[in-house]
Amino acid sequence: MLQFIRDRAQGWIAWVIVGFIIIPFALWGLNEYVGGSSEIAAAEVNGQNVSQRQLQESYYRQRQRLQEMFGGKLPEELFSETAMKQQLLQQLIEDELLLQSSFSSKMRIGDQQLGAVIRSIDAFQENSQFSNELYERVLRTQGMQPASFEYKVRRDLLLQQYRIGVEGSEFTTDVEVKLISELNRQQRQVEYITVPVSDFTKAVSVSDDELNSYYSANQSRYSTPDMVKVNYLELKQDNLASEIAIEESLLKERYESQVINYKTPEERRARHILITDDDDAKARQDAEALLAKIKAGESFETLAKELSQDPGSASQGGDLGFFGLGLMDKAFEDAAYQLTIGELSPVVKSEFGYHIIKLEEIRGGETKSFADVRLEILAEVQQERAEQRFYDQAEILANITYEQPDTLQAAAEQLNLVIKVSPMFAQNGGQGIAKNAKFSQAAFSEDVLQRGNNSEVIELSKTHFVVLRIEEHQPAGVKPLEMVKSSIHKVLLKDKAEASAREYASTLLQKINEGEKAQELAQQENLKWRETTIKRDEKEMDQMLAAAIFKMSHPTSGESTRQLLQISNGDQVIVSLNVVESIDSSNGTIDEKAQKALQKGYAIASYGSVVGSLRSEADIKINQ
Repeated sequence: MLQFIRDRAQGWIAWVIVGFIIIPFALWGLNEYVGGSSEIAAAEVNGQNVSQRQLQESYYRQRQRLQEMFGGKLPEELFSETAMKQQLLQQLIEDELLLQSSFSSKMRIGDQQLGAVIRSIDAFQENSQFSNELYERVLRTQGMQPASFEYKVRRDLLLQQYRIGVEGSEFTTDVEVKLISELNRQQRQVEYITVPVSDFTKAVSVSDDELNSYYSANQSRYSTPDMVKVNYLELKQDNLASEIAIEESLLKERYESQVINYKTPEERRARHILITDDDDAKARQDAEALLAKIKAGESFETLAKELSQDPGSASQGGDLGFFGLGLMDKAFEDAAYQLTIGELSPVVKSEFGYHIIKLEEIRGGETKSFADVRLEILAEVQQERAEQRFYDQAEILANITYEQPDTLQAAAEQLNLVIKVSPMFAQNGGQGIAKNAKFSQAAFSEDVLQRGNNSEVIELSKTHFVVLRIEEHQPAGVKPLEMVKSSIHKVLLKDKAEASAREYASTLLQKINEGEKAQELAQQENLKWRETTIKRDEKEMDQMLAAAIFKMSHPTSGESTRQLLQISNGDQVIVSLNVVESIDSSNGTIDEKAQKALQKGYAIASYGSVVGSLRSEADIKINQ
């Protein structure tokens, strides 16, 4: 399991970093994250709450991902906040069910496993080695504590472990694999005539009545949402900090009073050999024997490669890399931190088994000079003073924009701020600052949109406040016919051309069914005819056509199966399926590709069945 997690850490854990660190604390801050709340839960699962905070966090994370996919702006016709939240709530309920099942099955993620995953994350590494100082700094800059981050990583590892356990229990038989392999290798010999839709485009026309009728019947396709442009004032703590001058003597005084904080954390690099056995006494005896061999001169690294039972480090000669305090099993850590470089530990027992530890290197532990940390102290003091100034100005901003609700000018002059203007955006967001859901929702609130007042101070983050008011409002409506007439004309022309092509192709199919030869008929009608054999992974044929051919029923009694099909560009294709054959190129061996595909399908089905069973037996209450 440890090796499995390590192998995958750079992919999904990288996502965990972004999701766990940036989203929750940008929205709620640390106190709300770790503290309790009296809010109504979004759902209850067997008495355990799924909080509104969890739902909002998932929503903003998903919304951010979608915005990135669509270049910053979500297509209005595809985005529904309500539908997305419902879907995400179901996923959170599923996660809670799986966690509860994991706990009841006594599944756990040990400290050493958690530490190995965290140490493997690129964001926490310097020179390809884990840095405890960098780890704490990355979390600290986002207002996050190691304990809360490690809790969420441990939680996701447990969910991952549960899924692996369920899916890993599935297997396939040779008979099943053989059947799937035969289907995969199946080939189909066909002949077909293509009737191009382009041949009918010039022969059809669209009247004004048809345009008007289509427009009237499909106005929902051409609707436009409420759109607004807003003026806004923006207050950022970071902007204030850079303007604050700090006396040099104060910086030196801060350094001297907090010099202990500028001592770099000590990190140690060690090798270990792990010995485990169901018989505890035998495991200890084996470890003691190994220790004696090492003391007698045998290579620690070689013995680790041959005998260590830690799959994550054995191939590296037992090398664990650098680690700091709090990441290893307590007994292991205590022993490692008592060693000098090159020294061997006695046999150490941890919750994972018996270890022999050799200390290779120590780094850190030095005190940085004032010159080294001056800029850090300056930024720290500036931020402290900026924080007070920020909240003082935020209070002034709130008071003035409330007392003068029809203008931002007075607050802008008092605070020396520039009134900014957004582009037009809808309620589900837009470009720039309008990507922020709090910003866009405030713009469409009744007090701002309908009454024309300034908004309240909007807390986009703990250090970023805005107040906005409407500059321009375009109510929801339907695009005028003249604006969409051209696109409607193209749609109707295409529909009519396809209908004409289909009608013509149907008459040809009837002639073939009555006995005419497809090739001769194609020549008479000046159409393209082709005979070919296709495979399931056909690349040269239109994919829609190839997929449809493999859904056609087998020929019977020497009679071809015929069908009229439409491909992706609207062309009509008359297909005659003549022969279906399976090519056995396995030479009696198991098709590993087919086996993996089948096993994966079984695994997904098994996992879905487990989730369904947990849902059916659970007491789930959703608070609308």
